[in-house]
Amino acid sequence: MHRVHFKALDFRPSISDHNLFADYGYVSDLSPKEKEYLFRFNLSLKETDDKLPLADSQIIMGETVRLGIEYESGSKGRGAFIIYRKINDPTLDLVIRAHEESHAACWLGVRQSLERKINIKHLDEMLEEDFCDEGALYALRLRKLSIPSYFEKSSGGHWKLDILKMMEVSSQITR
Repeated sequence: MHRVHFKALDFRPSISDHNLFADYGYVSDLSPKEKEYLFRFNLSLKETDDKLPLADSQIIMGETVRLGIEYESGSKGRGAFIIYRKINDPTLDLVIRAHEESHAACWLGVRQSLERKINIKHLDEMLEEDFCDEGALYALRLRKLSIPSYFEKSSGGHWKLDILKMMEVSSQITR
């Protein structure tokens, strides 16, 4: 086992020695970076998620690439590699990063540990995307930041990111 650090979530779980986590940080354009880090890990990594690197027109705010890994010894593990677009708004940048870190935590098998750290009801019942939105809110609460306008209460009573509002905020900042 070895520890990894999800900085936005202030979360340091132990994961299997067969699992890998890499946070490639903020980038201005995601597509070239995605290709670069996939090549860094040789194309011998077997992809187990139907997620492929996205085309330029499909990229919104961040990406978590999930890979299944087969070692020469026959051992198997998982890899989670995250990157996110730099918006130059500290709150929005934190939200995007924490959301992607939450996806990585799910893939690497430490979601339950993160659920205990976040400590709100019904996290274990949430779909992954909703859980990752709650992870982003948790990062805001850790820093005593208010909930931005691009979060809305869903009909189920939990908070949900509104991607269109996030993009609107992003476009206003980059003008």
